[in-house]
Amino acid sequence: MKTGEHHRIAREGYPIIAAVVLGTAALWFVHPIAFGAGVAGCLFTFYFFRNPRRTVSAAAGSVVAPADGKVIDITEVDEGRFLNQRVKRVSIFMSPWDVHVNRVPVGGTITRVSYNKGKFFPAFEEKASLANEQNAVIMKNEKGASILFVQIAGWLARRIVCHAREGEVWNQGAIYGLIRFGSRMEVYVPLSYQINVSLNQKVKAGESVLAKEA
Repeated sequence: MKTGEHHRIAREGYPIIAAVVLGTAALWFVHPIAFGAGVAGCLFTFYFFRNPRRTVSAAAGSVVAPADGKVIDITEVDEGRFLNQRVKRVSIFMSPWDVHVNRVPVGGTITRVSYNKGKFFPAFEEKASLANEQNAVIMKNEKGASILFVQIAGWLARRIVCHAREGEVWNQGAIYGLIRFGSRMEVYVPLSYQINVSLNQKVKAGESVLAKEA
């Protein structure tokens, strides 16, 4: 059962943080203003890769947010790539200021993981949902319902990280991945589920309940 690891700084950020720190140190010998800009870059990099601890206390049958950010779309769609049925979709936009660690929205068994290269339109645009680089995960919960959640890269993002693998069993709220520097997450649930959020609502990964079984 995968529970995900917790570090105060997301481990995916370690190489980038090290490179920024070393680059900033070198700027000390170049110019005070350049060094100051480097320090600001260091602070932002540490801030971006922060990984605050979260407490998952959702009731059975609930779907929690897989990412921090703002709900920018709630709609019914015909999902023909993976689920082949009409479902409800909740889209979350992550600005560069949001926590970018991604968490599993439901507990269960992963039945499919699918990565696709794509464009890098701004993540808040509707066309980014299908056109951008993305990684989809399908999770079958304890009642057999399939929940689809998709990491979508934005125009600043150039790297999607996903540690989930087909056949693995994961706990709800466990850390499974990250998207670097601005992005979008989408969750697809059966039509029978009741949506628990509203447009423009801010949500927190692992804590905010997006939907519930009706």
